[in-house]
Amino acid sequence: MAKATDGITLGYCNGQVTRTTTITIDGESEVSAAMLLTADMLFPFVGNQISGVRAGLAARTNIDELKVWVRRSLTGENIAEGMVSTSETEIARGWNEINLDVPYTIVSNEQLYIGMTYKQRATSNALSVVPGSVQNSFFLQLNSSVEWEDRSTDGILSIEAIVTGDNLVQYDLELLSATATYNAAGGIDITAVVHNAGTKAVEGWTMTSKVGNNVETIVTDFNQTLEKGGNETINFTISPMTEYVGKREKLSLEITNLRGDAIDEVVENNSQPVIFTYQRKVLIEEFTGESCTNCPRAAKYLHEVLSQGDYVNTTIMAAHHSGYYPDWLTFRPSDIDYEWFYNHDVAFFAPAMMFDRMAYPETYNSIEYYTPCVSISSKDDIETSIANALRRPARAFLDVTAALNSDNSKIRVEVEGGRSTEFGNTPMRLTLFLVEDHIPQRHQVSLDTYPEFEHMGALRAVNTSWGDVIEWEDDLFSATYNFDIDEEWAVEDLRVIAFISEYDATDPTKCEVENANQVCLSDVLTSIKGVEDGTIVRKNIFTLDGKRVDNTDTKGIYIEQSIQKDGSVTVKKISK
Repeated sequence: MAKATDGITLGYCNGQVTRTTTITIDGESEVSAAMLLTADMLFPFVGNQISGVRAGLAARTNIDELKVWVRRSLTGENIAEGMVSTSETEIARGWNEINLDVPYTIVSNEQLYIGMTYKQRATSNALSVVPGSVQNSFFLQLNSSVEWEDRSTDGILSIEAIVTGDNLVQYDLELLSATATYNAAGGIDITAVVHNAGTKAVEGWTMTSKVGNNVETIVTDFNQTLEKGGNETINFTISPMTEYVGKREKLSLEITNLRGDAIDEVVENNSQPVIFTYQRKVLIEEFTGESCTNCPRAAKYLHEVLSQGDYVNTTIMAAHHSGYYPDWLTFRPSDIDYEWFYNHDVAFFAPAMMFDRMAYPETYNSIEYYTPCVSISSKDDIETSIANALRRPARAFLDVTAALNSDNSKIRVEVEGGRSTEFGNTPMRLTLFLVEDHIPQRHQVSLDTYPEFEHMGALRAVNTSWGDVIEWEDDLFSATYNFDIDEEWAVEDLRVIAFISEYDATDPTKCEVENANQVCLSDVLTSIKGVEDGTIVRKNIFTLDGKRVDNTDTKGIYIEQSIQKDGSVTVKKISK
């Protein structure tokens, strides 16, 4: 058996293998899985050989034979292969390092699939797939009679090619990934993963954070030693002077120097765009109705939870008066359209809630199925579901602003947002809800469980039930909507909710919300009142170079100067 210590390994899993997996393959089958090594990835190793493959298994039960292989295409012939079976040696739970019968010599301008195939006698959870989403890292064929699927968004396959030879590079420090979040102090916390793909240890290195097109650079030194084949996760903080880094200004990270006399021989793998994750606000959608016996109790649970400090700024709720029986607050067609999320012909019920439209298992007549609509029996159910949603990193952000006309009969909503990277299996969509809170009930049943009950988050207007496809421009977007306000609605109790989500018209379990935000019209009214009652007597708007302008119709960054009645002046930066 080839050992990784005889050469270097190539792959996406960073040497990780798991003993638990969410991928279950039912029944007797011949299962194949693979990764793709691109020609660019293989170029530094031209002339060397792929002599073996490391195949990771999360379990070995029901597995009698494990074959590894090299192919030019997923459906092509094996150009090199190797195999182990339980009749010859023990198949390991974890890493299996398997020699190829004949090593394959790497040539220029050729991509290669590195894969494994095993036969299972019965249902198995054998495949090791570690968390992550990296292009070309996971292809799956459930049995030899079906087509291959690209499952790279579901995780990273634990598989690595073992490369040996006389022409391996000595120094090659590779930047595998870079992610970032904003901290409370206004800085940016970066997590990067580096891999030593060379044959010698690296004694330290320098990383440079680059804002935009080298608008600003920040240098950080690292003095630790990284042995060959090793991975290192590093965490550090930068505080750029440039504004809107990670939103309007891109950030990249690059290994720019090795310590001592070492020279990095492969610079093509030294840089990565920094992928930001943003503050998530969980969209909670409640299915309710005035004829629903248990809905006041569930509403009480929900609003007790949402009033807690941990959730005030991380959750947004709306209500759909459907799922049981419609009532006078049912907003058609959207509230009825959303019954599709129950994902069942007859299993409709209320109270029910969706948390970012994530799918959960439900059971009806002893048959399990998946649905975003979950039943609620306690406050713990709500808190657990919110916590599950908040654990997911948000890859998009959006800001919502609103303005009322002079008689409060119309509202103009502007939404701006962006994404840190491309994601999703369907085009991202933008949906807007205009909702009203504190609506007195008319015929609500079971008020004894919640005497103070009032309707919250009832839909009053929607742009479209399934949202408008977002037109990204350099990973940013903006959109403007106008809504009429009925004179019977309480303007101060209105909220505008905007959210980014997927929409797969064939599957209600594949419509997750990526992020949400809202603006309360009570805040808009307060701002207007500040001008009307004389607290603010004048506002001036300037460009960044100091030129005064009449409006902010043109996109850009402006300085807004507010002059108070007492003569004091406040200044803030605004963007359009």
